Amino acid sequence: AEITLDGFNDDAKIEIQRSGRGVVYVASQLVSYTRSTLAAGKDNGFKVTRHYQIQNEKGKWRDVIGAIPSGVRVRVDLRVEVTRPYQYLLLEDYVPSGFEARPEDDSLAQQIERKCDCGTDELVVVDPPPGWNQLPVSRREGRDNRQAWFVDYLPYNPDYQNGKYYLRYILRPEQPGTRVAPPARIEAMYRPDFNGHSSETPIEVK
Repeated sequence: AEITLDGFNDDAKIEIQRSGRGVVYVASQLVSYTRSTLAAGKDNGFKVTRHYQIQNEKGKWRDVIGAIPSGVRVRVDLRVEVTRPYQYLLLEDYVPSGFEARPEDDSLAQQIERKCDCGTDELVVVDPPPGWNQLPVSRREGRDNRQAWFVDYLPYNPDYQNGKYYLRYILRPEQPGTRVAPPARIEAMYRPDFNGHSSETPIEVK
């Protein structure tokens, strides 16, 4: 028999009674589900956002809508915004379960498109994205479950470097299924109270 309990709490009880003669053997299994929401981003000096993108049939990078086909290249687009300069930062992005980082393909991640100024609809590759600066990474490390980037100094000047930085890299999904990617996070290594992280991201691979 299957019994569903709504509003289960600590004092809920299930009683089994026997009617008639004989021996009754009982085995039970409790399965519970919690209602949860995705973790939102947090800004303690750093605003972090993350987008997953794949190439369409024309080779243009577009934000993922729906399921990701297994085996395609996935571009991770990380954005970091600050309102003051910082020294010695660590940016980490956890690789979703069933994905593999592809550092050898990272040159492809830098491509974005815009219409050229030649009066046609042709697209040309430009870098960086308008209004954004490439994150000045001093070292990158690939770890078992995440990618890590170290920054010695992150400038801020509202008249020149406006505190808006981007970083892109490539992942490849290897296993189908649904999972949630943990947040990307950044912190000042010697002042960890200055930190920030993106929201969690649900991902489906088919």
